[in-house]
Amino acid sequence: YPVRFLHEDFLSAFRCLAPKEVNGEEVTPMGLLQSATCLEGSEQVQEGCVVGKTRVFLKQDAANSIRAAQAKVKMHAALKLQAARRGILARRLACHRQHALIQLQAALRGLAARRAVASWRKARAATVLAAGLRSLLAQERLRCSRKIA
Repeated sequence: YPVRFLHEDFLSAFRCLAPKEVNGEEVTPMGLLQSATCLEGSEQVQEGCVVGKTRVFLKQDAANSIRAAQAKVKMHAALKLQAARRGILARRLACHRQHALIQLQAALRGLAARRAVASWRKARAATVLAAGLRSLLAQERLRCSRKIA
């Protein structure tokens, strides 16, 4: 048995292989080895390990199988974390883009409103000028008609 762990070291290193629901029971090295169903060649692991009072002894093949299972579980957990982080970043980017789009729409609506007000003012000025011109023409006609009469 070339690979040896203290119970605490074994449990801290390979606790990720324990089932998710332990029902409040403390995980022991033997229980961990028996319940690790995700191991490839679990019969080989059962035959290649011995649990003593203070240490866990593993044959090289059993240790390799357990380490491979540990790497598989950690890789799966890392992928979940990465996917969650990518989701957070994508939602944040979408929020920033939506905010920028709202700002752009507000700026364009403001520009359109300013142009409409300028156009309205020009039209109003033209109306006032036309009314003033009509008034002057009417006054001029009235003066001419008073001179003739």
